Amino acid sequence: AKLLENRCKANDGESVAAGFELLMLQWKRARNGLQVFSERMKNFAPAEEDGPKPDLSEVFDLLRDNMRKPALSAIKALMAQEPETVGQATLGRAKAEVERLNFGEAESILRTWEKGQKR
Repeated sequence: AKLLENRCKANDGESVAAGFELLMLQWKRARNGLQVFSERMKNFAPAEEDGPKPDLSEVFDLLRDNMRKPALSAIKALMAQEPETVGQATLGRAKAEVERLNFGEAESILRTWEKGQKR
């Protein structure tokens, strides 16, 4: 690549044209090798496991104690385990309220979500 760059600067079009094909061949081989490597490494990666679902009473305690970061983490964990898009949107609203430091509103939203879960 550096040699091609130098040849470009020297306005050596023939060398650039000839060298470009070789560069592209090397690039394709490297890319293909990385794809094979990536596929093989997937076999060694630990399986992603869903963590335990946070206890809602603990989430409510975090909100009442104005614990922003732990509350956000707990809500994100709930979102990761929520299969319904409506529930995802509701939890997203609660998360946004925590980010705005509006813990009371976040708790209210979570209480509404909780009622929907019990149906």
